Amino acid sequence: MARKSSGSGVVALIGLLILGIIVKYGAILLPLAIVGVTIWGIIKLAKSRSSSTPTTTSKSTATFREQSIPSAAIAPVTKLQAKCAYCGIVDLHTVLKATDRTTDFKCCACGKNFFTFNTINNHIADTAQPTRYESTDFTWSTATSIPDKKEVSIDQPTHSVSADSLWVPCNRTIQVAGYSIPGGMFYHGSGLKSVDLYNVEPALIVPKLTVDTANPDRSGSNMGYWPSYSQIHPTSRAAFLEWLSTGRKDPKANIGYVFIFFYGLERRALIDTKESAAARNEIPAILTEVKRLLSIYGENNSFRGYASKFLDAIQASQVTAPLYRTSPQIDNGCSWEIPLPLKIALGQVANDGVPLSAEWAYHHELCEPLVGAGTKPTDNMARYTWNRRYQAGHQPRSGYPLGRDGSTCGSHCQHLCR
Repeated sequence: MARKSSGSGVVALIGLLILGIIVKYGAILLPLAIVGVTIWGIIKLAKSRSSSTPTTTSKSTATFREQSIPSAAIAPVTKLQAKCAYCGIVDLHTVLKATDRTTDFKCCACGKNFFTFNTINNHIADTAQPTRYESTDFTWSTATSIPDKKEVSIDQPTHSVSADSLWVPCNRTIQVAGYSIPGGMFYHGSGLKSVDLYNVEPALIVPKLTVDTANPDRSGSNMGYWPSYSQIHPTSRAAFLEWLSTGRKDPKANIGYVFIFFYGLERRALIDTKESAAARNEIPAILTEVKRLLSIYGENNSFRGYASKFLDAIQASQVTAPLYRTSPQIDNGCSWEIPLPLKIALGQVANDGVPLSAEWAYHHELCEPLVGAGTKPTDNMARYTWNRRYQAGHQPRSGYPLGRDGSTCGSHCQHLCR
């Protein structure tokens, strides 16, 4: 009991001492107390704001990801142009759902769902992905996963429909998007894969795709270097179909439209003929058509090069007897490369050990890149003189010394011989 009283007295004494100090020095301690409380409050407020920032950011981020674009932004638009991640078709596809990060589509051609990442002002980006809502054999771990081509191709069929079932013969006329197209010789329908089985056949006219018949792009301003009907702009499709409907003969047509049609002829002659008897029977008509196109669009170096080599390849594939025994069928306009038929004939001559005829030697002289164009015997008189001297044993500049009897003169003719 005595200890408790003693302890209480000590506390009371200390309290009286502190009270006396406050009374005596209150004018000094009061401002210090106010400053201390103010500093404490500022520190407390700063800590409170810093601790609440991550929560606010996380909540706003979640809201950014999940909040949909206001209906007023997308209500007027039911279709937008995008590239399908499955079939690769660029067209106006149906919008299924739009957020401020992505837009989900339903493809107008293959019917599959895919999505694109949005860019500024809600424009659709070019990078299209299979939608995360699509039921497929593979799934995406996150909404931002970007698949490579191999992943996308998993869900695609490894075999396309029969090319024969979609090929329009040369004696048939069909209607496409209001255009009456005579003469056939193209693919029409859906489901035909390209030769590599990954993309849509570039020459395939897909009837489901949009065609802007009111604004045909006759100049080809929207065309790329490697055109494909399924990926060109609707205005370009209209111009292409218009070119087909007018007989494929407009000399002012953009060369890209000629190439799309030519792609189909190439496939029909080089690929379909391996398994289709009908395709093999169409080879003469295809060759005639390519030669006709060359007569109209041959001034375009790119088309002339591809079309000429196509004709060479077809002729070479049909060789059943030595070419040097036949009359040369060679384009004399070659300038830097020896045509394939001439290469085959020269090889056969060397293999059989026979003299090279004057006619074949003449064509070799014309196509030899090392012989100057100004000295080649191009007119009829020069050709007659060349043939006569070659048969007499003169050695041509192209280096083939064989005359009719296989002999050489070894002399240097001023105009026609070395």
